[in-house]
Amino acid sequence: MIANRERLLALYARYHVRCNFSGHMHIQHIAESAAGVREIVTSALSVAPNQYGVLRVTDAGAAYHTVPTDVAAWARGQGRTEPELLNFSAFSREFFLRNTLRQARVTAGDAPEADAMADYLAAMNLAYFSGRMDTVARDEALLQAWRDTASYASVYVPSLAVDISRDSTRDQFQFEEGTT
Repeated sequence: MIANRERLLALYARYHVRCNFSGHMHIQHIAESAAGVREIVTSALSVAPNQYGVLRVTDAGAAYHTVPTDVAAWARGQGRTEPELLNFSAFSREFFLRNTLRQARVTAGDAPEADAMADYLAAMNLAYFSGRMDTVARDEALLQAWRDTASYASVYVPSLAVDISRDSTRDQFQFEEGTT
């Protein structure tokens, strides 16, 4: 959140800005202000699901969607045989989950439900980074277990849950000229 967001939104309205792109958070996320200005935080190629955004602007309007990188096709075209490249999407996803699980297990500590907490955080993190929080079921007991930890995760995990069950098309939008 930008501290002076109301001033920024007023400037956007004054100059008819309809969309703002940002990044560096490594997540894919689209939010919309009450005035209809879209904020698109673009995901990072370096993090599963290794996707990039495509914005198409025409006289009629604009459309945005994400596209996964196809490292496997590139590898085949280059005659590469490394399984990590030929199955890059699965490799990258598993790498992401494995590292998230490792960190989550340490953070969950000796809580009785530490394994379930870690699994839940890993699933939420993957969904969050890909912009697909609608793929994760809300689990109040595990959210509370994370709230009860004495770590950054006591705030981080519940903050992810805010987006659970939002529109499944969070990684895309379109608008026609003359509309917000």
